[in-house]
Amino acid sequence: YADTLDEAKESHQIINRQAKRMRELIDQIMDLSKLDSGRSQVLSEICLSDLVAERLQEFQKLCQEKSVTLESVIVPNCMIQGNELLLLRLLDNLLSNALKFTKDRIEVKVEAADGWTYLKVKDNGPGIPQEDQAKIWNRFYQVDSSRHKTETSGSGLGLSLVKEIVNVHQGQIYLASQIGQGSQFQVAFPSLSIDH
Repeated sequence: YADTLDEAKESHQIINRQAKRMRELIDQIMDLSKLDSGRSQVLSEICLSDLVAERLQEFQKLCQEKSVTLESVIVPNCMIQGNELLLLRLLDNLLSNALKFTKDRIEVKVEAADGWTYLKVKDNGPGIPQEDQAKIWNRFYQVDSSRHKTETSGSGLGLSLVKEIVNVHQGQIYLASQIGQGSQFQVAFPSLSIDH
């Protein structure tokens, strides 16, 4: 029912965005359902360093479009036992969250120490209030603050999915966040020795 071509284009863009959001929501619900079913996930030897480096090459373009500086420090040959598709989903969720909320910079690190391999994703956005930090892992929970403007609101499933994926990998996830100083998500995976 658009009167002009411009109105039709705008309507098309809105419909397209909403359809993409619905698809992402369905994908995340399906992923959570698979993890809930208790079906064992196939894990294999994965170089987390290479996996993250490759993903960051694609992610760099999105950062440039939003004038966000992406900094990364990736120690080579950090090996873990993992499921590549689940790890990519975890990484995409953490990166897209950082991009939604950062002011102008995202830092990503991969390093290993004391039998653990660490993935860290840090933004310099508004941060997460202390009272919300324990709840962000709950399904459909969204922080009710300026952190969630309409254009940045999601389904509230991303971080609960991240938590489930971390559990599948027998890892741990930590959040460090202060209001006005951004947030850092750190995932710790058991390391694999590369000289076995």
